Amino acid sequence: MFKAECRAKTIDPDTSHEVARKISGTTKVKSQMRVALRLVKNFPGLTALELRAKVATWEPELFESWGGQLTGNPIGRALSMLKKKAFVTQGERRRCLVGGNKSVTWYLTKGVKLCKNEK
Repeated sequence: MFKAECRAKTIDPDTSHEVARKISGTTKVKSQMRVALRLVKNFPGLTALELRAKVATWEPELFESWGGQLTGNPIGRALSMLKKKAFVTQGERRRCLVGGNKSVTWYLTKGVKLCKNEK
């Protein structure tokens, strides 16, 4: 479907850069990107944290395979990568129901079609 990318911010510690190099292009990153795409398709207009909250109930097997917890925001990182590849676009900013801060909402980019076997 797409080649995954993972980058640490320039202000992140060396350990973050090391992990970013290690997981770049791995199955886990690609899996997170696929999940993020399916979430945006099925729940358009939600923030990254709201989408992340859906993983436990909407993709329970995947949630368990990720260790039964979501540390950080892998969905948010995946959305950023998908935006760079023009699979998703940012929508309006509104107060996030999970985090309470103003956050952007996410939508599939017009014309993007997922495979038939994708939920």
